[in-house]
Amino acid sequence: MDTLRPFAIIFLIALITVSGCISQNNKEPGNQDSYEDTKNTAYFIKSTNNLMNIRVFESTLIKNIISPAFFKEAGKYPLINYELSHVIVPYGKENFLHTLKNTSETIYILSGNGTAEINGVTSNLKSGDALFIPEDSCQKLKNTGMSDLTYLSLTSPPFDESNEVFLNESLFEDRTLYPDEKALLIRSADLKKEIFFDDVEIYKILDPEILKENNIDSDMNIGIALSLIPKNSLTSPHILEGTTEVMYFISGKGNLQINRNIMTVKGMDTVYIPPGAHQSLENTGDGSLIYITITDPPYKTSADSAKL
Repeated sequence: MDTLRPFAIIFLIALITVSGCISQNNKEPGNQDSYEDTKNTAYFIKSTNNLMNIRVFESTLIKNIISPAFFKEAGKYPLINYELSHVIVPYGKENFLHTLKNTSETIYILSGNGTAEINGVTSNLKSGDALFIPEDSCQKLKNTGMSDLTYLSLTSPPFDESNEVFLNESLFEDRTLYPDEKALLIRSADLKKEIFFDDVEIYKILDPEILKENNIDSDMNIGIALSLIPKNSLTSPHILEGTTEVMYFISGKGNLQINRNIMTVKGMDTVYIPPGAHQSLENTGDGSLIYITITDPPYKTSADSAKL
């Protein structure tokens, strides 16, 4: 995407270290940007607002949230095999025609409206929609709304600049050059609700089973879901064995407990939870607490102590 990406990651690690946020125990809920627990199994929290902007496609802004490179720079063993970024396409702008070799991309629209042209097929996108883009696809995304188009981008395996190829716009009209693989559009209105922990709503967005049901051959082995905790409710204490979990908070406010530590979370915060951590999330706001969860490998009830 941009040669500034490695420097941005290094800058983030340096910023966290200087701020004294690593290896601080018994933290009260507050404004910390990252945290490492006493068992040396790190989890991180940081506000997207505080991340460095990386400019690509001349106008699009990318904020890299989490990736294996982030953990490696922090001296940690990476337990995830993807990269998550927050992307802003300004009003009237678009991402140039390009392809990601050997890399699939899943985008989740946070706000705004746009169109995605993937392998010659155009899809209209709005808040709450998700789009799975198979590897090697010819893709182009345009902001068609009256405000910024913002979305989460998950690349699997993690983004590698050498795999990004910009294409000649003149080729865009030659449909015979496109791969046969089609993108999968997941409309927010079509998501099916499941109930966990009495009243917590879970909407499965994407996982290998959904890809298989839609005849998409992909090596992506990640689960993505939308979660909603009603006011005055919580997820009961539980453990995910052998599964990492990343939470990106869209709106609301809550207290997240990991092992013995409690931290305040709010919209545009991100949390990484390592396998085997004892966790619980309470909604402390005035409305619903809404967030995206990414599980690697995909969530299974057999790995969840609350479901055993």
